[in-house]
Amino acid sequence: MLTENKFSKYLIYACGEILLVVIGILIALSINNWNENQIEIKTINSYLKKIESNVQQDLKMAQSLLEFRINNSAQCVKASEMLINRDFSDQATIQNAISGLLIEISLNFNRSAFESL
Repeated sequence: MLTENKFSKYLIYACGEILLVVIGILIALSINNWNENQIEIKTINSYLKKIESNVQQDLKMAQSLLEFRINNSAQCVKASEMLINRDFSDQATIQNAISGLLIEISLNFNRSAFESL
């Protein structure tokens, strides 16, 4: 085209090629951004599921600990009444109440999902 002195046609052709390349690059960038957003959404959902699992485990542990303490409290009340009445016939109840007071079970929250986040 340049040898035939058709510079204007060559310039239009070159601009068209540049425009097509720019449009292709913009499309590729949009697809890449969309893919990255999808990966980020999947990662966030994975963390949310882990956090939900941790909270459910913590609730079960807290419920178990609450039941243990309620039972121990009832044993302590019964043992206190026995001691006040000087009734030493059931020493196992008194021993269980005392050992329940000595056992300290702490509630440790599972923070692994938060820490990995």
